[in-house]
Amino acid sequence: MEEQFISIEDLLLILKRRWKIVALIFLIFIISSLILSFFIIKPKYEASTKFFIGKEDAGGNQDYSANDIIMYQTLMKTYSEIIRTPDILLSSMEKSKIDSTIEKEQNKLTVVAVANTQILEVSYRSLDPNEARDFIYNLTSEFIKVSKEMVPNGNIKVVQKVILPKKPISPNKKMNLLIGGLSGMILGIATIFLMERFDNTIRSKEELEKELGIPTIGTVPLFDK
Repeated sequence: MEEQFISIEDLLLILKRRWKIVALIFLIFIISSLILSFFIIKPKYEASTKFFIGKEDAGGNQDYSANDIIMYQTLMKTYSEIIRTPDILLSSMEKSKIDSTIEKEQNKLTVVAVANTQILEVSYRSLDPNEARDFIYNLTSEFIKVSKEMVPNGNIKVVQKVILPKKPISPNKKMNLLIGGLSGMILGIATIFLMERFDNTIRSKEELEKELGIPTIGTVPLFDK
């Protein structure tokens, strides 16, 4: 049997005939995205701070030897681990009056050594903006105190103070709507083409000629009873 190809005209006819199905699935996804973004997913707030780790700038110039660079790279990794230790987290949780487990709070905490810099960035996400701010504030105090005890020669300076987050960082409502709309559109189009694939109904003389590969000789008109 000769393989049949669907032309652009056929695709447009399919879309025209079944556009209501595409529109329905599109609307379902858009409404679902709206409900999830505005009513189901709880907004999360992020508070953060940044630390500078390096030499004191006493004379206005900072000259680093190869050993200094290696030392501070090692310190960045060391400080990244220190700030996530259970003792520091537990103390910060108690001061912030957070009733949770250390494992859960570790998952909310992000510690990043910014590439090619001497900056250590620490952020924390919470459903409560005040809780996020308080936790980072207390974590900063505990971290500086413990790190000075463990590494007396190290130098840590806060270069970004903790502020109360005003806007939630998630969910991204616009992105959710965009993804929902595109997903609904793609699924809707895929659905109608799948329906068309298994639909053997002949709707016109042209479709019959195309299906059989021969011209029609005549047609029988419909009569009203």
